Amino acid sequence: MKIACLIPGGLGGTQKAGWLFAGGLARLGHEVVGYSSKGPFVPEDPVQGLSVEIIANECDSFPAIGDGRFDALHVHMPGYYIRHPIYPFLKSLGKKRPRVVETNVFGCSRTGGQTR
Repeated sequence: MKIACLIPGGLGGTQKAGWLFAGGLARLGHEVVGYSSKGPFVPEDPVQGLSVEIIANECDSFPAIGDGRFDALHVHMPGYYIRHPIYPFLKSLGKKRPRVVETNVFGCSRTGGQTR
């Protein structure tokens, strides 16, 4: 399965957990692309099956996510509310969007993701 992981940049646990999740998916045999801004947890030598795409902001990943190459999209969210820009974009794709899995360390976050 081809999976895009949208991993927010930052210094905290959200970026670290996102990269750990992406690496775990690659170890399970999936083809994973992690999209993130620079940060201390971006792997310099990623595991086999995981490629790293450094982006300035999350919206820079939208063309790749929308072009149909990914079966699934993983979004690791912080444990507090944010209105994530990926959801309006996914809604614009209609039925051609990848399946979305959203995680955080506290369970399901409340992001307003109407496209689920």
